[in-house]
Amino acid sequence: MSGGRARRSGAVNGKDHGQLMMRRGCLWIVGGALGLLLLCCALGWFVAIPNVRNNIRNELADQLSTNVATQIAAQIPAGQQIPTGQFTISIADVENQIRRNFDQASIDAVAISTANGEIVLDVDSGNQTVQYRGVPIAQDGRLVMTDMHGDSDIANFVLPPDKLGDAIERGVNDYFATQNVRIDDIQLTGDELIVQTSEAP
Repeated sequence: MSGGRARRSGAVNGKDHGQLMMRRGCLWIVGGALGLLLLCCALGWFVAIPNVRNNIRNELADQLSTNVATQIAAQIPAGQQIPTGQFTISIADVENQIRRNFDQASIDAVAISTANGEIVLDVDSGNQTVQYRGVPIAQDGRLVMTDMHGDSDIANFVLPPDKLGDAIERGVNDYFATQNVRIDDIQLTGDELIVQTSEAP
């Protein structure tokens, strides 16, 4: 009688052990799948974020450069190359260009303005607005954005201020560089950027 009970108990224990091992195996499979999913999400995040940053920077630079070229061309007599001297860039006109044409799926809108000697960018995304500011100066024949900063640490990580500063620099400098002109001085007066230029060496 006791031998029958022992055999039954051993069978039950063996069955329980098998079920336990099966559960552990399932947990390992689920854990591995979750780990792989998290890894894919992390890789997607770190690949997608740089692409978003670069796309926003390039789009902003292109729109700014297009508008700067249009504004400067209107200050030059027809058929002539850009002369050296003083030129005015209206930030309000740049703002209109960007509002009409800026197209990035991750960004709802970008606005550009001036305040207290700084160029101000307001970036709208997901019903939130982040503001970036920087001071334009002339340095080594180029416009350089200094002290670029944003008002949100999280936004600064997703879209670093230096990316937007680079967009502004490229938007202005690329046009003048193609005209073989260097920037000697920059003044921000009201909503106008006054650029003093000379012939590049």
